[in-house]
Amino acid sequence: MVPELNHNEVVGWENPRDLESRSAVVMLRDAEDPDLVALRLSLTAEYVRQQGAEVVVLEEEEGSRLARIVSLVVLGDYLSLYLAMLNAVDPTPIASIDWFKHRLAESRNA
Repeated sequence: MVPELNHNEVVGWENPRDLESRSAVVMLRDAEDPDLVALRLSLTAEYVRQQGAEVVVLEEEEGSRLARIVSLVVLGDYLSLYLAMLNAVDPTPIASIDWFKHRLAESRNA
């Protein structure tokens, strides 16, 4: 997620310890990205490239705005699934999310 990449996660790119040659950032762009979002994504790509990692920009330009957004979401989902398969990881367990939601509900009820 871009806001996190431009905040806490960006610090992790300062000293990637040989991960940069094995890492890539995939940016899902839309033809109607607001100027501020487009600038943020461009600067992020520049920074990541300076750290030695690859940046892959996938931009959707065809169809209505809703069709483009859905297309990018589906693409991101398939990419996540494919990477999980390549790494022999079952992407369906969400124990950490379940734990967080459970603790949040407990806190609200306290």
